[in-house]
Amino acid sequence: MTRSLPGVPRAHVLPLAVCLALGLHASAIAQRESAAHFRPSNVAPSATAGSVRVVKNCNDSGPDSLRDLLQQAQNGDTIDLSQLACSQISLTIGAIFTSLAPDLTVTGPGNHPFVIDAGNIDRALVHNGAGRMTIQDLTIKNGLLTTSAKGGGCIYGFGSISLVRSVLTSCRTNTTGSTPATGGAIRAAGDVTLQSSSVINSNVNAAGSHSAGAGIFASTVNLTKSVVSGNRATSNASYSVGGGIYATSQITVHDSTVSGNYAGEGGGMFSKGGATLFDSTVSGNYAVAAAAVEALANARIYNSTIARNTGDDDNFPAGLNVGSSVVTLQSSIVANNVIGAVEFDLGTAVASTVSGSNNLVMAHAAQTAVPIDTISADPKLGPLQNNGGPTQTHALAPNSPAIDKGNNLQALDFDQRGAPRLQLRQTDIGAFELVDAIFTSGFEL
Repeated sequence: MTRSLPGVPRAHVLPLAVCLALGLHASAIAQRESAAHFRPSNVAPSATAGSVRVVKNCNDSGPDSLRDLLQQAQNGDTIDLSQLACSQISLTIGAIFTSLAPDLTVTGPGNHPFVIDAGNIDRALVHNGAGRMTIQDLTIKNGLLTTSAKGGGCIYGFGSISLVRSVLTSCRTNTTGSTPATGGAIRAAGDVTLQSSSVINSNVNAAGSHSAGAGIFASTVNLTKSVVSGNRATSNASYSVGGGIYATSQITVHDSTVSGNYAGEGGGMFSKGGATLFDSTVSGNYAVAAAAVEALANARIYNSTIARNTGDDDNFPAGLNVGSSVVTLQSSIVANNVIGAVEFDLGTAVASTVSGSNNLVMAHAAQTAVPIDTISADPKLGPLQNNGGPTQTHALAPNSPAIDKGNNLQALDFDQRGAPRLQLRQTDIGAFELVDAIFTSGFEL
């Protein structure tokens, strides 16, 4: 039988007033910065909207530099760095504020790494437009925000931001006094979307207030074949929440890994709305409360693995914590998540019955009833590592009880790595589908 624990998780530790304050805070930032940064009157008229503007040098400013072309850009323009002979632009005079063009694309060469280094002086990019800025084939690093702007250590967007085959790393948002700190690497008033991209090793810290979203802070966050890892949300005086991701609305994750993030609450991800996972892994995250995934409205987890996350507060599960009774689990592993030395994988803030089937959950809260066919045995997972594909996974040992016990009700063609589903007699439980031809060492049996 599944071992139920007496601890009953609270819905969340953020009071309603604080949640509302975060939302109002985001609106205030957008209004203040929009008024403060506008298209300079001395910028020359732009070419036809939708044109390609080629960056011709690696200077931080001046004609045909990245800064120059971003300030001139019109709606639909592409800023193209692919013809540069250099591999890095170093920002020495502060962040680049784009024009008010709603939609922009900034693209690197694609055939070799290209870096925009903010030099720990300021943020790298601020998109003034209300549409979407797409960053493609670039690495952006060493952004540092310490001003009252509060959001986005490397990138801030008044609209939405997309990363495609790009990396944000070593970004920081640090505030003093009573100023909250949000978005260690990236913050957007709209959505943040990652496609084959990474947000890693970034921090957010508030000296005298709360902090949120060390990796990503946005309304809606969407990940596909991406990584959010090694990000830390801390506060010297108050709470910190959302080590990897903080969303004021929804989080949706496909074929991705969220690992090694840290916060006071919601170490891997925190959503004020819902969280939906497909073919994804959440592993190795830490928080005092709700180490891996916390969603206040609902959670829907399909063919995914939430494992080896650790926490301290036994009122919260270290795996999946949901603030409502709407929880769906299908063919997923929620196991090996511990509070101290005690297994505690799944809980809800109200008495509820989890819907779904073909899952493996080792320990859940007493008031949270899991489906009757749920397996409670140790899944026998290998370490989080490269088992093929673009993101790290936990492989199943050959004698794992998860093998041939899952379902594929979502008609997923592949597992998280890109290996075909239904390899043996039946789909395996979790994000990893065991393939006979692949042998992986290091299993903890």
